[in-house]
Amino acid sequence: MTISFNNGSNGSCNSAGAKFHIDSVGHLIVTYADNTIEDLGLVVGHDGTNGTNFYPNLIGFEVPDASFEPSQPIGWSYLSLANNASILYFKTSAPNVTPVEWNSVEFGKGEKGDPGKNFTIDSSGTELPSVTGLANGYTFYNTSDGNIYIYSASDGAWGSPLPFRGEQGLRGRFVIDEQGSIFPSITNLPIDYTFYNTTDGKIYYLEQNSVTNQYQWSEGITFRGPEGPKGEDGESIVGPAGKDIKIIINDIDTSYTNALLVVGICPAGYVVSNIEVDVKEAYQISVNDMFVRFGGSVQSDIDSTIIGKSEFFDIQNVQKYILNEVNHTASTKDEILACVFNESVNNSSTGKIHITITIAWQSPVEQIADHI
Repeated sequence: MTISFNNGSNGSCNSAGAKFHIDSVGHLIVTYADNTIEDLGLVVGHDGTNGTNFYPNLIGFEVPDASFEPSQPIGWSYLSLANNASILYFKTSAPNVTPVEWNSVEFGKGEKGDPGKNFTIDSSGTELPSVTGLANGYTFYNTSDGNIYIYSASDGAWGSPLPFRGEQGLRGRFVIDEQGSIFPSITNLPIDYTFYNTTDGKIYYLEQNSVTNQYQWSEGITFRGPEGPKGEDGESIVGPAGKDIKIIINDIDTSYTNALLVVGICPAGYVVSNIEVDVKEAYQISVNDMFVRFGGSVQSDIDSTIIGKSEFFDIQNVQKYILNEVNHTASTKDEILACVFNESVNNSSTGKIHITITIAWQSPVEQIADHI
């Protein structure tokens, strides 16, 4: 028999009736049939260093495919828990090469054990808690790095971090930037620019091709469903006559003898929507500070609601003023409409104003839910 050693040497012996064993220091000892013993030398190497525990780089519920994690290095591992299985995937293609290639193996499957307890996170925070008094398997989630740490009572220490939270994704958005029947040119458009095609009823967004790096429109996402069947004709109901719009017209000259001039009446439920003050003939300088009011009494020029302020009008010049006014609520009773001066218009020897006030019925507020 010839025996070869790892140092390159070898030896021969007659093995008939011989017995071999390795002693406590790793030497091969042969005992021949005549009971003579020979040490054939060291045949056992030194013990290697202890290996580290294996943990996958990422755990999740995805099933890696040709487009999954293309930037990761060769050997990068992913433990998939999808479909009630534990499959460990190892990346075999170089970084940023597509399609991505994977080898997979069923992970950690032995004989069926006893039902385990539900996975729970016992506590969370930014720092690992003290291990004093912790039970074996105590689970801590670090909110800073997104990893899970499990306490081992036999080691008296926390295990290696297990990724639990992925990288933060891009901020979501949904805005239809443009719509029409023809796709716009993608020149100078930003990524995620969204187009609604009114012809096929689908949404398209601008994306970057992972292989060519060129911008392109995505696959269409159905946004408008198919046309439904025609409904039955509804019952034709004629409602009551609606409220209308009223116009009040009055002329003011220099024949009045007081500072408050009633233009007309605003009925209950109406609001003033438009005021036109057309100065046909200018008044003298002594007549100024005219304003239009809503409500009050004929005897008073200080109460009620002012709907046309004095700074809006200059009746010392021939010109026309148009004022849209809806900033007051409808009254529950008839109210007067009046023009008020700081002094009587009859103090002026010249002047004429044509007043046109439009009032409109104010419909009561109705809740949208009543019509759903």
